[in-house]
Amino acid sequence: MVLVPEINPGSFLFFFEKGTTGFSYSLRDYSIHNHVTERRARDFGWTADEVRRKATHILDGPRENRTTP
Repeated sequence: MVLVPEINPGSFLFFFEKGTTGFSYSLRDYSIHNHVTERRARDFGWTADEVRRKATHILDGPRENRTTP
């Protein structure tokens, strides 16, 4: 989870990164009751590293490797 004041100064966002290119990620905002706002890398024009640099707080969860059968 990340706190990025430029996106939402009052709520942490779930940050999901896919792969290692830095250009495939999503940010999910659950701050509105019964509503999820999902935005992707193309919505910002930032790399995943830039999201991390803009974040004032980062809470890392365990990584999970997923493979599609």
